[in-house]
Amino acid sequence: MKGYKMSIMETKKPPLAPIPKEDPEKEEEKKKLLEALKYDDGEKTPTICSICKAMLEYNGLGEYVCPDCGHKEYDSYGMVRNYLEKYPGANILQVEKATGIPRQKITKMIAEDRFRVAGGNVSMQ
Repeated sequence: MKGYKMSIMETKKPPLAPIPKEDPEKEEEKKKLLEALKYDDGEKTPTICSICKAMLEYNGLGEYVCPDCGHKEYDSYGMVRNYLEKYPGANILQVEKATGIPRQKITKMIAEDRFRVAGGNVSMQ
């Protein structure tokens, strides 16, 4: 083909879409959602690992274990139980202050025979 110049046509590529920046409000919403999912009910039953965000497995006696990282978390009963194992005979106010579990819930656990009260102090059955 004499006399003709051949060239490769350049095709125009569409511009890349900019990577959207995370909206601070959406980030806060995600954090709140994760925190809400961490405990699935009013009894502070943990469901999501606070370390790696995997689903926790129930291990018994109020203890939950992460199958991925091995981190342990406790529900209300587990926290009270652990405290009473370390400090047997503590009173309800001491347990409430140390664990953050309201005394109404501790009293309910006592009424359910999870713990017993002797001389004004709480102990494990």
